[in-house]
Amino acid sequence: MHPAFIPIVIRPEAFMLDTAATLAGLGGVTSILCESDFFGYNSAVDRATTGGEPAYNYSVHLIRDHVRGGYRLFYGGRWKSATGDGDHVLEVTSPFGRPGTWTVSTGPEFPQGGEEGYEGAWFSGNCIEPEVVKVSGIYYMYTQVQVPEGTPLDVPGVVAGYGGADRIQLHTSTDGETWTRWSRQTGVVVNIDDPAIGALHHQEVIHVPWDPDGRPFWMYLHRGVGEQDRVWRLRSAQPTRFDWQLRESTWLPELGNQIGYAQEAPGGPLFVRISFFVQGDGRMTPCLHFSRDGLAWTDGDAGRVNLEGSDNAADFRNCFFLGMSTRDGTGRLETLGNNQFDLLYGATTGSGPASPEIYTTRIGVGACRFTLNPALPALEGRLMLCDGLPPALVIGSRRLQFGTLAVGLRLARRLLQVTSAFYHTVPYGASLPQGARCIVAPGQPGCFVLDDGRKWPVSCIEVVQDAGSTLEAVAQTEYDRFPTGPALRCI
Repeated sequence: MHPAFIPIVIRPEAFMLDTAATLAGLGGVTSILCESDFFGYNSAVDRATTGGEPAYNYSVHLIRDHVRGGYRLFYGGRWKSATGDGDHVLEVTSPFGRPGTWTVSTGPEFPQGGEEGYEGAWFSGNCIEPEVVKVSGIYYMYTQVQVPEGTPLDVPGVVAGYGGADRIQLHTSTDGETWTRWSRQTGVVVNIDDPAIGALHHQEVIHVPWDPDGRPFWMYLHRGVGEQDRVWRLRSAQPTRFDWQLRESTWLPELGNQIGYAQEAPGGPLFVRISFFVQGDGRMTPCLHFSRDGLAWTDGDAGRVNLEGSDNAADFRNCFFLGMSTRDGTGRLETLGNNQFDLLYGATTGSGPASPEIYTTRIGVGACRFTLNPALPALEGRLMLCDGLPPALVIGSRRLQFGTLAVGLRLARRLLQVTSAFYHTVPYGASLPQGARCIVAPGQPGCFVLDDGRKWPVSCIEVVQDAGSTLEAVAQTEYDRFPTGPALRCI
């Protein structure tokens, strides 16, 4: 039996980032509510040195292992030992994904080919970018192996040309602990045009059982050469051979991230990819992209659906090379029912994804829960914030707009960053402008009289003060002349 799925625990609301957007071109999915909570830049991996030398930790890949239970985070990083020094695949695990529960890496998942005695072979060098998929009891780990210029390639008689020609290699395992090298004669991508040039790199792999052509193993990767300088999708009936001649062009912003799918989404499976976006202040923060067919990808209606990123203000402010937990790495996201999905996400954190900043990186994790086509009651008590529009509290499934943010902050249970289109999906209710009339009668609570013709009781004087209003004493008959609206309760 599989261990029962335990939804990820999310911290108190003040620490979270909630975003919402409308989505276009995705069939039965028209909007999303996303709640996320990042636990800190080094909450999963805080490894500063290896063998007395500086270490680095990046290229995050997460799975939830249904047999072992818990979360497994594979990553690439420097590991120095008596047998070698360079990029290896490392792993940490956690039963729940929370800070303080992650193990510490004790060594690589497998040695480099050169450390196995295959010095000078195409697979002898550094390897990173782990992608792990478990299908029918077998774990498949795909990694990018560095093939420097002049090294013999996996095509007889061909050596790597200028700039090198990285390949994708494969290891397999029946227990997820002991890995056996599958790639010796060739990498998993075959029939490559001009094999001596153009590295294959930053692969992302999922298993799609409903593939219409019986090719359920999907690999996305980039090749940087000539007209082929873009991201491609390769579909295969088997996990060990991906034919380059069957490639399909796609668009994926940023490299080295992870793809999954919400299989129970309205209208059929929805592909979801975690990546990052450069904000206006230069900070790189996590975000989500969406697709129905795995080729045409889209964002929210007016920008990315953002997740919370690192709050570090110095050397670990950016998030990149991200991963997210899926069932056994297949890509399938955990569902909580009612169009709600749950995942753990991980991010490389540092000053940037290139050299030399990459050499001081750490890894942080966070929790994310998203709801597709959220109903209005799910938004109740949230203060919607959108550039160019007044802050608005969702109350009684309507939006109450404010003339000043301070009033909304007094009354909101949670903050919700929204796009303009999503903002207007919540029907207008009323406005509470600065200096709004606020009446009170003997023995009765103070009430704002708003443009919907109702009086809205307020529970604290601070809201009246924040609105720049004063209490106006009125007779009971005047007070009763207005129907009573929803109560405004201070948080």
